[in-house]
This record gives sequence, C-alpha cells and structure tokens, in this order.
Amino acid sequence: ALHDGPLAMAQVQRNLDVVMAFQQFPRSPFVFVYPDPVLPRARSYFEVHTPTYHAISQLGYAVDYATEKRIAEWRLDQMKYDIIVLPAADYIRDETFERVGQFVSRGGKALVVGAAPERGPMGAPRDLGWLKVPKDAAPGVPGCTNSVRFAVGKGEVWTLPAADETTLRGWIGEFAAATLP
Repeated sequence: ALHDGPLAMAQVQRNLDVVMAFQQFPRSPFVFVYPDPVLPRARSYFEVHTPTYHAISQLGYAVDYATEKRIAEWRLDQMKYDIIVLPAADYIRDETFERVGQFVSRGGKALVVGAAPERGPMGAPRDLGWLKVPKDAAPGVPGCTNSVRFAVGKGEVWTLPAADETTLRGWIGEFAAATLP
C-alpha cells in the first residue's frame, strides 16, 4: 500500500497534460436532464428520450447528460452548455426544476420535447411557474403546429411535441439553426 499510492500519483502527474487538454475540449451545446432512474415512470422517460437523443446525434451534435445530482451540486453552471433538453421528464425533482429555471432565466435555453414536467417525483402536481406557456408565445419551429417559444428572463424556452426520430431531427435542426451561433 505504501508503494501503490505514490505510484498512482506519479501516473496522474504523468498524464496531467492529457487531463487538462480534455477539460478544454469543446462541450456539446446540448445537455439532457437525466432524472433519477429509480423514480416512477423511468421506463416511459427512456421511451420518449431515445428518439430525441438519436435526432440530436444524427444532426452531428454530441449529447451530454446532467444527472439530478450534478444539477443539485450546481455543476451545470460550471459547464458551458447552451441548451438544456427536457425530454418528457414530467417527474423531475422540485429542486431540479427550479435550478433548470434559474439556468434559463440567466440566459440559457430549454428545449422541452413531449410532456412538460407538470408533476413532482411522486406524481404530485406542480405549478409550472417559469415553464408556463404565456398567451403571447411565439410560434416555435416552422412546420410544427404545436411548437411555441417564449422568453424567460434572459433565456428562452422552446417546446416540441413528442414525435418519431425523423420528424424530431427536422424540427431540432430548425431549432439549432435558429438558436446556435
């Protein structure tokens, strides 16, 4: 044990330049909220999540995940994400919901695909607050009749209905062209 500790530290120090280079690697502009997998309805989350994930991947974007633990530890703010994706995460924790709202109000963008998080983790209804669609919301993606966009603080929320991969790919492509630099 006395030998293994310094040896491991020497290995870390030897590869420090690689680790530091990785930290400078460009991040994906998209980050998915990943709810706690032990919560109820986790299976339905993955069924709706998969087409959204594939649509973004097929457009050539990397996909990152922010677990509820990462969001609770404020690590979402340390990464430089542009867009947080809520794919039918209708059962995220209240704390996660509030922190995502703070991310958007400070200038981030949220893309809600499918159902909005209208319920807390155990199914109790929640006040949508920052995610409530105002009456003067603008049309969202062209060609999608159920898509809207609206401002929240300095940020913006876009909504898309749940759909198949091909349809989502077209809509998300339009969204990315309109919002990403």
